[in-house]
Amino acid sequence: MLDIKKYIGKICLEDESKHLGTGFLIDKNKLITAKHVFINNNISDEDEKNIKIYFKEVEEQVKEVGIIKIIKHENRDIVIIELDEEMDEYFKMDVSDFHSGEKFITFGYSARKKTYGEKIYGQILIEDFKNNEQYDLDLHCPDFPALSTKMFKGISGAPIISDKNYVKGMIIKKPDGTESFAGIKFSKSIDFLKFNNVEVNSLGGDIPKVDDKYINRKKYEKDIIELLSKKKIVQVYGLSGIGKTQLVTQIINSEKNKFEKVYWIDIKDQNDGKIDLKKAIIFGKNKPINLEEIIKRYETLIVIDNLNNNAEDVFESFNNIQGNSSKLMITSLEKVFEEEYTYKIDYLTLEEAYKLFEKEKLGKIKSGVLKSFLNEIDRHPLLLRLIISLLKRDKNLKLEDIQNDYKNIHKIKDKNKNSVFFKRIVGRYIYDYEEILSHITTINNLFIEKSFMKKFGIIELQELISACIVNDNNTYYYYVHKIVLNSLKEILKENKYILEFKEVLKEYLEKKLDIRDIYYFKFL
Repeated sequence: MLDIKKYIGKICLEDESKHLGTGFLIDKNKLITAKHVFINNNISDEDEKNIKIYFKEVEEQVKEVGIIKIIKHENRDIVIIELDEEMDEYFKMDVSDFHSGEKFITFGYSARKKTYGEKIYGQILIEDFKNNEQYDLDLHCPDFPALSTKMFKGISGAPIISDKNYVKGMIIKKPDGTESFAGIKFSKSIDFLKFNNVEVNSLGGDIPKVDDKYINRKKYEKDIIELLSKKKIVQVYGLSGIGKTQLVTQIINSEKNKFEKVYWIDIKDQNDGKIDLKKAIIFGKNKPINLEEIIKRYETLIVIDNLNNNAEDVFESFNNIQGNSSKLMITSLEKVFEEEYTYKIDYLTLEEAYKLFEKEKLGKIKSGVLKSFLNEIDRHPLLLRLIISLLKRDKNLKLEDIQNDYKNIHKIKDKNKNSVFFKRIVGRYIYDYEEILSHITTINNLFIEKSFMKKFGIIELQELISACIVNDNNTYYYYVHKIVLNSLKEILKENKYILEFKEVLKEYLEKKLDIRDIYYFKFL
């Protein structure tokens, strides 16, 4: 168990009897505390020269340390104190988000126990403490009575320590008449910390954020989380555009705090299009890292999105890594593994589809018409988003028109009638965006390099992103769902604008050939 007292200091003026607050080490010669520790005690610039930090050492011996300077955040209640000598150990900082119910521990020098300090246990009850802009966190401590703020004066600046022994935030107040402390999280001060050379960690790399328009698919979420708790590897599969990526993104964001590290991998980001855990490029990064070593050392959750080839090799490679309780999730178009490791994503339920339309607030649609339409069609989420976008763009278009279109297509005795309807919906975008959509079919790839594609019109691209024809959730690429690309290829069999395409391509390659930056190689 970490001896946290060694990392936590008592901040005083001139000597130990004049106690101001608590602070904690985040580097060998850097300590963090609350800014109001100095403001509320009327500490002047001249007084700051006489600030001393006292650390409890072996057998309760006290070490006195002076300071060089105090660096204050302009807007947040946080300061960095640079010490005049180096300490042996310090806390590591984690800037990942808290979650409600997360347990924490702290140690501080309150007025009632300012000599020896006191250890406090609790949990994050809610975020956004009482909607007060000063505070981010309600740190609920049921073992403590509702004592007055005066009894806890001096505990400001105490660290909020996670069960992984990382510091994630700081206590700044004990509100009167409550069993809670108010705190701030460091995720809102990342730029300030980095600018002052403080090492910050996010346990698990960057991961995609859940789309604002995501509709919770509670049964799938619950089932997959349960399967993940039982299996080391889980494959989530289903049709193109069925919602696999967003569903898994939602699950990962809800489950990430159960793991020490979380990584998201997109297959297209890999240099050779294949997954090698010893040199994988993770979401938000350019250089490969050795995930195999990380998996051995930490409880890690890895997601590989769009893995449609060589999945068996990845399964075997991950399964052979010994001595860990790490997990792997894979999204694919088709089922690859045995039944016990897989979960199929299907169409939206009637309730989920109805919520999707409700969220868009398309007031002109009658409830009865919407329910009738949703009962008739296969509720493919991408198809529904395309329809919603059409209705928002064309005020003269009615849902009844699309419903009649669907009925006419289904009179045809064709096993591909669903894809015909999808093609009909995608085809409605051709009139306004024929040139740029023709270029997409010429490229004929699900992933399209961004800096190249922007040459054909940024405004049009943004409109296609809003319409869900093009997806923008990758650093380097736009993504076109397979079902959309196939529809475009059937409609636009020939690019009438091929000369313009070739001209832009020639200019792009000539320019990039000189620079040979990362975009050039990713384009190739």
